[in-house]
Amino acid sequence: MSANFEINFILNKFTRYFELLAYIKETNLEVEISEILCIDNWLYENQKNILPEQLNEVEKSLKNGKIVITYGTVNRDYHAGFYVFLNKWNKVEICLFIDSEIQRGLDEDYVTPENQKIYQKIVDWLVENHQIFDIELCGIGVETDLQYQGDIAKCVRESKYMNEWILPEKMKLDMAIEGYERVDVDKCFVLRRKNEIGVYADESFYTV
Repeated sequence: MSANFEINFILNKFTRYFELLAYIKETNLEVEISEILCIDNWLYENQKNILPEQLNEVEKSLKNGKIVITYGTVNRDYHAGFYVFLNKWNKVEICLFIDSEIQRGLDEDYVTPENQKIYQKIVDWLVENHQIFDIELCGIGVETDLQYQGDIAKCVRESKYMNEWILPEKMKLDMAIEGYERVDVDKCFVLRRKNEIGVYADESFYTV
């Protein structure tokens, strides 16, 4: 199985599951949901399937501290999905994942000329929607490991396999983060992982 390309969000306010589905289905991708699971923890304890006609149960489960995982396909051939839960800081954690084979270059460990259009589209969406969802941060990469403990700088330093972070201007994260370079865009700034082999995406591409 190929690696997952993943987009992680921390939201400062509760977002209804219906709204998440609506935004996902507004993309140009053909999205089909095959399964919705509710679990107590990442040991998959008390696993429960939620049927499409039981979506109201999703809201109750999230408010009760459960993890909700949605599996499906994109463009029929590529596995995809997302999980969402309310963490102990009362913030919403979301991870969207999709088979990296859907687009050449998505399995790269850096932003490259080959994949930077995808990253730019995500930046564009964040600029347009970060106030609607009250997004605290967004981290993008391959098979990521988000380590959120309530502190943005610590999260960026300790999370793994993130190629790019997108943060709202108001976060005022002035300190340098080792291994990342900063690119300022309208209403946000981007921390882009440095490419150790010396091949970079074009910084001028970030023109928001």
